[in-house]
Amino acid sequence: MKQSFLIALLSGLRSRVFQSLFAAGLLAMGAAYLAGGFSPRQPSTVTLDVGLSMIRGVSLVLVLYWAYELIGKEIERRTIYVSLTYPVTRGQFLLGRYLGILALTTLAVALLGLMLAAVVWLSGLTYEQTNPLSLEWPYVLTLLALLLDLAVVAGFGFLVASVSVTPFVPLAAGLAFAISARSLGPALEYLSNMSQAQAELQATMTPVFEWLRWLLPDLSRLDIRYYPLYAYQPEPGMLAGSALMAVGYTGILLSLAVMLFNRRQFN
Repeated sequence: MKQSFLIALLSGLRSRVFQSLFAAGLLAMGAAYLAGGFSPRQPSTVTLDVGLSMIRGVSLVLVLYWAYELIGKEIERRTIYVSLTYPVTRGQFLLGRYLGILALTTLAVALLGLMLAAVVWLSGLTYEQTNPLSLEWPYVLTLLALLLDLAVVAGFGFLVASVSVTPFVPLAAGLAFAISARSLGPALEYLSNMSQAQAELQATMTPVFEWLRWLLPDLSRLDIRYYPLYAYQPEPGMLAGSALMAVGYTGILLSLAVMLFNRRQFN
């Protein structure tokens, strides 16, 4: 597993993805800085809010691309036959690649997070807000929660890659999964707050979303940007429950991926 992890990590570092990440990060942070400029009273708050959305989007594409690059593309090129000749089990191979992608994702989020912190600091030089932001522990905790979000998405990408015969399927399915899981919580909240005039729609859709809660994790619970933005501290119980949800769901996805990958026939 260690060898598979190192191969995934070095392959990611040697590719042009990190160069593209730097360019995409500069564009995203520039967009966040410009968005803050449109707010005359809270430029830093708007910059941080938009910047965190940018990081969530860029890192999502990255983690799914790496899943495609290190699993799907290797199956497509049939170089996986060489990888499976090493004295490791298929499960160790898959878990090593997964841990390598997590390490790459952590480096990417840390880099983007540092860039955003610098941009937020610059946006606050021209105007001092009455409600200052917190770029210390609350900001770090927000990025750690984002990493848990991405770990779940990566686990789903690996599950799809373990059975897919088309390399781009994990990328497309992963995007659909991430969007659905991140939208589940807001959709349920919207349905619960519907007016009486929309009672029929509420009665029809609520059971559907309640059923989906048993299949999809509510990744919106891991978006705690309100902590550094407004100093609104999340409840420890809610935060711990969200973290356990993410870890447990990831464990289930990886267990299924290993089981299916062990049964897969490579011809």
